[in-house]
Amino acid sequence: MEIEMGIMGNIRTFVRNGVSALRSASSGKYNEESDIVREYRNELDERTSGRSLDMQNLMRDRRKVENDVRVSFNKIALKTNK
Repeated sequence: MEIEMGIMGNIRTFVRNGVSALRSASSGKYNEESDIVREYRNELDERTSGRSLDMQNLMRDRRKVENDVRVSFNKIALKTNK
């Protein structure tokens, strides 16, 4: 019963957002940004970037991916050896 209410709530929210978007578009407000999009855009614009910072971030991300792959491989290897 609770799952059905969650689904109905999601459908209601979807329809409400659709009607709101249609109302805005019909009144000529096409390029309106939501608050979250505006916040993300400001965050990206304020960020300082440069070659050295990009390289540091790339190396940090690479180490994290390598660690995740190593941990996953070890879990799989240990599971098959049992």
